[in-house]
Amino acid sequence: MNERLTLGGEFPPVSEEAWLSQVEKVLKGADFRKTLVTTTYDDLDINPLYSTLAQHPANPGSFPYTRAVSANGLSQQGWQVAQAYTHPDIAKGRKLLLEDLQKGVTRLRLRMSSASRRGETTLRAAQPAEAGLECYSVDDLDRLLEGVQLELVPTDVQAGAAYLEFALALQALWQKRGLANDQVEGGFNADPAAALAEFGTLPNDSEHMLARLATLAADTASQYPKVRAVGVDTAVYHNAGATHAQEIAIALATGVSYLRAMTATGMDINAACAQIRFFITTDTEYFQCISKLRSLRQLWAQVCQHSGADPEAAAIDLHATASMRMLSQRDPWVNMLRATIASNAAALGGAESIETACFDQALGQPSSLGRRISRNTQLLLLEESSMHRVVDPAGGSWFIEAHTQALSEKAWAIFQQLEKYGGIFEALTSGKVQGAIAAIREQRMAKIGARKQPLTGVSEFANLGEELPAVERVDTDAVFRDVSARNPGQDITATPVPTDLAPIKDLLSQQAPTHQISAALAGTATTCDALPDVRLGSEFEALRDASDRQLAASGKRPTVFVITPGKPAQFNARLGFTRNFFAAGGIDVEAAEPDLTPEQAAEAWKASGYTIAVLCSADPVYADSGSDFVQALRNAGADQVYVTGNALQDETDLQIHLGSNTLDVLRTLHTRLEVN
Repeated sequence: MNERLTLGGEFPPVSEEAWLSQVEKVLKGADFRKTLVTTTYDDLDINPLYSTLAQHPANPGSFPYTRAVSANGLSQQGWQVAQAYTHPDIAKGRKLLLEDLQKGVTRLRLRMSSASRRGETTLRAAQPAEAGLECYSVDDLDRLLEGVQLELVPTDVQAGAAYLEFALALQALWQKRGLANDQVEGGFNADPAAALAEFGTLPNDSEHMLARLATLAADTASQYPKVRAVGVDTAVYHNAGATHAQEIAIALATGVSYLRAMTATGMDINAACAQIRFFITTDTEYFQCISKLRSLRQLWAQVCQHSGADPEAAAIDLHATASMRMLSQRDPWVNMLRATIASNAAALGGAESIETACFDQALGQPSSLGRRISRNTQLLLLEESSMHRVVDPAGGSWFIEAHTQALSEKAWAIFQQLEKYGGIFEALTSGKVQGAIAAIREQRMAKIGARKQPLTGVSEFANLGEELPAVERVDTDAVFRDVSARNPGQDITATPVPTDLAPIKDLLSQQAPTHQISAALAGTATTCDALPDVRLGSEFEALRDASDRQLAASGKRPTVFVITPGKPAQFNARLGFTRNFFAAGGIDVEAAEPDLTPEQAAEAWKASGYTIAVLCSADPVYADSGSDFVQALRNAGADQVYVTGNALQDETDLQIHLGSNTLDVLRTLHTRLEVN
């Protein structure tokens, strides 16, 4: 039976022009583009309909690997379930990772302290907002990983500027445990560009930092077949506000810089490509994130090809990390949904490993529940939804394919511009990267402030009575005392040379602390403006925090008095809008009795003791008696009279409606209500 099934074959073909004519009837004069076309922060259009492809991408496993780096993708084994560890107390950190390994985590990401990642050369107590493992020696790592069979668990170290010190410390631990070089798997994640972007400083000039990277890569390639020395991590750029195309372009520029450093020392281009692992960030922009992973695979393959690498060496090792900018501190339970969307996008995009955000991560150290939900989100996607069983499930979607190509073209143009600046380090030290990201961040935050990009639980549907999850308060002073006792330091008489690893390995084997080695390796610092870490809801949450402080100090939140002329059927919809609007800034609403006369309403406002009165009803009510209410309030001494809606503009001090810049209005109210 050779008959071919044609879906929709019984229906006559429809042209795009015919479809548009029907759409215009439905729109009834509304602008097609404003109504149905979405423009991303990369200035790319997302259209309502896609009906064809100019060219289909190559099959999975075929260059340039848009769909997958192998014919089977991850369909056989699935992706690795990764989790990051940042608890400063070693004993608590060990307990957390052992629990995670027993319950589904298959890859460890050890994120060192902020001091280590900055390349600081002395021990200090961590600040409350800082997070990271307080490990400074091989013995510290051994204590942290006690009970972990390192030959079975891929382990990544994220040490920022101190990548060489901690890479060699992990090597020393493997040797201490008697593990063969071909038994261990993981990554050292040497990424000095990301460290510079995050902290605004490197302990040496970029040439020296790249020389360290190249030396480490050559050493790793010669000894550890399952370990990659170099990491390209875009999280710092993403969390500062970068677009998806900017992330891809920065990843490419960073990868090219590292390739040049490795090949300049004589390393084969294929071997150099095999030393790089990419970490890309996914968030709630679901389809764009799927396209981002596919685009990066495609573009990196082209970079490797242009660099002279074989097609096999051009297959990217691509991993997904959790977005921090999407997480909220308020109504953090919504973060479970955000994390699920981001993880799902990473899975459909074909990430080799995925790190899912804990729902309470923005509040501090994740709780046991937060970690469990994070693990189980991925396990559900793997074991119950079988998301990995289909290779590139998004492939063939006209929209995804078209958006992947548009994103690739945009990212390639930005990458070429970064190269014209002189590469990623020059683009950072000149401020070009920071300026480009800041421009997008301002656009994004302006839309959030105006609630054109709503955040559930933050700018929309804020719950003033919510109880936030308990957060562990780490005694950083006690941790510092313990760290200092464990790492008294040594006299390092000979200055180690970063291109000669043997003396450094010897020092680490003798329990020399990593910060002392960092001090011995330090030279002329490289500096730039550090990228800020900006969560999308942070500006609204700052107002909520101020409201909480006033509640704690006085027993009362900042409050406005709302007057509701007319019947409930006339004002209820706008009253709900008004409560929602003010709650986003932590401002409570006290509503008067309904159906009062203007004089009664004015008396009720005066008796309330509140300084701001808000009229809230339907437009016909405003037209009939709105002016009378305003005049009665003025006569009673009301200096500030607001109205919900666009009515009474000449008579009221502020109109609150869908077009209002919510954040600006709420900030003004905090000032007028004298909220500290």
